[in-house]
Amino acid sequence: MDETTNDATTILTLLYELQQLEFSNKDPDEKTKARIAELRSQIAPQYLRHYDRLKARGRKGVSLVRNGVCTECRMALPTGIWNTVQRGDDICVCDHCARYLMLDPALRTQLAKETKATGKSK
Repeated sequence: MDETTNDATTILTLLYELQQLEFSNKDPDEKTKARIAELRSQIAPQYLRHYDRLKARGRKGVSLVRNGVCTECRMALPTGIWNTVQRGDDICVCDHCARYLMLDPALRTQLAKETKATGKSK
């Protein structure tokens, strides 16, 4: 698929998968290289440029967020950013470490279950 996506949650999920593959495989096999190429083709260039700048410095490009805290720099996020990350409707960058912020997938699942149980959207 050579078509890039514009959905914030999808972009962050693709970037996070890319990060996991690139940081966990010092010497990737052909299957991993193919998946990395596929992921890169699905992510818009402006997001890849920022991600690659951080990666070139040996830093991860995506940080999970738990309880309103960036897990890479351990700094608390402003309430507005935390709310946006929870909603997943826009891409946010940490003011402190410049990484893309992604809600921890386990927390997203928990929030979805709570929302379904209460019938309210957050």
